[in-house]
Amino acid sequence: MKVLRWVAGLVGVAFAGLLLFAVAVRFADGPVGAFPGGPLADGPMVHAPVEDWGFAEAVELIELQLMEPPRSRTTWILVAEGRAFIPCGFPGIKLWKQWPHQAIDDGRALVRIEGRRLPVQLARIEDSGLEQRLGEDMRRKYPSSAGVELEVWYFELTPPEGQRGG
Repeated sequence: MKVLRWVAGLVGVAFAGLLLFAVAVRFADGPVGAFPGGPLADGPMVHAPVEDWGFAEAVELIELQLMEPPRSRTTWILVAEGRAFIPCGFPGIKLWKQWPHQAIDDGRALVRIEGRRLPVQLARIEDSGLEQRLGEDMRRKYPSSAGVELEVWYFELTPPEGQRGG
């Protein structure tokens, strides 16, 4: 019985430490590993709209921050024909994945790629042909996603409202 209490106490301390860490990271400049972080504050801001996202094609991970709420996370990026997309798996699990629903409500965001911050607008893709091509690209670029059948939403990174050509 004594061993069980000791193990339960150890598990409780570890859980409390993890919870404290997760809360503290919310105030950090960007995410820490898999833990969402605070607003992206460091790095030069690039205000010019991106015409060709080819520079990000070989980049594995980027940081994404929604403007509302101002939290950041690490995510994958796909580049197809000069356009950039962010895949989001498990969007139906709202308790775990709130950001895709928040992005639909307010797509204003920042991405930090190789230290540079770029303001963008997230626009959900609902073209099944494009979604299929992006799924193939994702399985090629991120082999760990191959063979896993799950719902994925894709968001295109577009220029912010005030910077769109027309």
